[in-house]
Amino acid sequence: MTAGGSGYGDALVSLYEADSNGTTMIGQDQADEFGHFDVSYPDADRGSFLYLVASDGPASSRDVVLMSIAGEVGGNLNHDVTINEFTTVGTVNALAQFLNGTDISGPSPGLNNAVATAFTLYDPETGTPAELVSNENNGTTLLENPTSTQALAKMNSLANMVAAVATDSTGLTADLFFSLTTPTGGMTPTNTAEALHNISQNATTLDNIKLDELSKLNTTYGPTLAEIPSDWIIALHLTEGGFNAPGRMAFDAQGNMWTNNNFLYIEGVYGPGELPSLPGRQISVLNPAGEPILGSPIYALGVNGSGYGTAIAPDGSIWISNFDEGGITKFYPNGRKAFFVPGLLSGLDHPMGMAFDQDGNLWIANMGDPADSSDPGSVTVYFKGNPWQRRTFTQDVYKPFSVAVDGQGRVWAANSPIAGGRGVVVMELKGRRVVKVQSVDSDALTKPIDNFPLRPYSDFASPRTIAIDSQGNAWVANFESSDVTFINGETFEVTDYLATKEPLAEPSRQWGLAVDGSDRIWIQSFSNPPIEGRLMDPPFISVVDGSEEGRGNVLANFSNKSLQHVTALQIDQSGNVWVANNWSLESTPGAITGGDGIVKFIGIATPVKTPLIGPPEAPTNHELPPVKHPRHPFYGPFLHRPKHNLPILSSVGGLIHQNLVRAIGQIGVIGPVNSKEAIRRTQSTDVQSAIESIPSQLNETSQIVSKTTSSLTSKVSDLVSDRLGSSLFSPLLRRSGRALGPLRFFARR
Repeated sequence: MTAGGSGYGDALVSLYEADSNGTTMIGQDQADEFGHFDVSYPDADRGSFLYLVASDGPASSRDVVLMSIAGEVGGNLNHDVTINEFTTVGTVNALAQFLNGTDISGPSPGLNNAVATAFTLYDPETGTPAELVSNENNGTTLLENPTSTQALAKMNSLANMVAAVATDSTGLTADLFFSLTTPTGGMTPTNTAEALHNISQNATTLDNIKLDELSKLNTTYGPTLAEIPSDWIIALHLTEGGFNAPGRMAFDAQGNMWTNNNFLYIEGVYGPGELPSLPGRQISVLNPAGEPILGSPIYALGVNGSGYGTAIAPDGSIWISNFDEGGITKFYPNGRKAFFVPGLLSGLDHPMGMAFDQDGNLWIANMGDPADSSDPGSVTVYFKGNPWQRRTFTQDVYKPFSVAVDGQGRVWAANSPIAGGRGVVVMELKGRRVVKVQSVDSDALTKPIDNFPLRPYSDFASPRTIAIDSQGNAWVANFESSDVTFINGETFEVTDYLATKEPLAEPSRQWGLAVDGSDRIWIQSFSNPPIEGRLMDPPFISVVDGSEEGRGNVLANFSNKSLQHVTALQIDQSGNVWVANNWSLESTPGAITGGDGIVKFIGIATPVKTPLIGPPEAPTNHELPPVKHPRHPFYGPFLHRPKHNLPILSSVGGLIHQNLVRAIGQIGVIGPVNSKEAIRRTQSTDVQSAIESIPSQLNETSQIVSKTTSSLTSKVSDLVSDRLGSSLFSPLLRRSGRALGPLRFFARR
């Protein structure tokens, strides 16, 4: 245990068990003069997690409270734990929505997922930055990488604030720190952990200039921020998982993130920012910590240029719709495809947003052909998620972009008024009939229509995403203004609220929108459309009070250099806000390039239950069997001894498995994409010409597959050579039955 870079001697180290029922202290030890401690503890419940708090240190630093997470019971807890300022910053931010003083509790899996997020910020054994927060996306300065999140630099600056308090025997620095971290109308913190928590929950409203000055009083941690930050929010840019223009994401009950991709991704061939931007044939899946799972990206027949359509059913199945082709694909939670319904049989017309209601019915916004003003689109409902039992509704529907379900099961569709739309239409089921409840019309049908497919005009200023708050009111993000539109769920009265603290010279062009568990409205701007010769500034997020008492008040505006043209914004069970980089900022009207992944803002929203069915609800606990797991003591600080990282070795086969799946997927993916034009020609009168063009398309496909397979074979060969030639060869042999299992599996296939 250290503080200010030296052993934090004589502090009291307390070990706590935390779960949905609360916090229980289960062990204590007094650290020696060098900061060493030894905490033993009895059995702990499976599904809970253990964390350490250091307090009551030397008289000169009584205000210093440090924290570190040991891990989840049921996992490997037989390791040393380091406690320092950096682990405290990581713990407080990741667990911000579950923290009260130094007590931590909350429902699973949100609480456990927050622990997993903490371990993407720091290594509990060493107390040093974790790999994710240290990579090029997050661990670099803006001078090194102009699109860095600067997550590591922010964490280091925050840690130095605590170190400055710990190394000042006068107590004056502590007084200053606590004064600067007291929010308006809020409580003054009594220790450093509480002060950090105040910063995380008031990250845009404190005196950043003076906090930055305070952080420079100590230099224990580095690199630090070179400029005064506009906020203290920790963000992680996640790019692994096969992303290329992610459109909209959804969270399952375990907190895994699923998203479609508008453009095709093939490692080493096509990727974010690379042309040509072929229709996406893959979905990406990340676990709650932001790591790719299930062999992500997952390629599947039936995923073909998905737009804004990703939804998760009450039974956990995942649904992806295709904007261009019109088909829809269902996946099992394990990533396997359940079925695919092609466009001609799906009953869909350029589908965009989707949502499930409380009875398991899937509602789909059919935008219709963007280039055809005579095609108004429609809304289709699949009863119980059955594509063969459906109804299509058209009354007062005009180019709908997204749908949302309120607490009464009513469905709200936001008309993105291409060719003259009318705001929002509300509908409901009467048996197997879809009936209109209300139209919230625009009186601006005489305004000129912008021919750009996604940017027309109306009173609602080209709605994109619609969401429902806990009181049954609707909120709409407008692409052609800086206003967020509020619709009363009972009277259908409409009110516009400015979503920026000050009026802007140009519209903020809002797209993504979500409501958190406190009825705060989170709105993501897209930034201006691509313009030749002009690089756009990163967009920003607005937070608007949606409660009845403070409705419309702008609580925060913030941005991050890692943001590109963003579409979706969603909130998970741990209070993290995730946004989708859909287009690169370098995109121009003649060259649209895909965005490179997801940006995750840690612990800043009130958690919501997932999957989101209807309006936001408080997360509920997923009970686990009450099994006891005896564990070993913890020791600290961590001694830097060499260790064999067997999980890396045992994943060699898994990596080959993943790459082989990608290679096989590419064979099935590239062909249909490259022959798409040929298929379209067969629908014309020139059938013979289309047939003659297919061999050349297949030849091109063959060349690309050959190139990809050759590259893959070389990479796998190098990887296996490196692993088998290492000094850890003997452990690999001893575990070869498990490590090389996937290789034998594919050989059999």
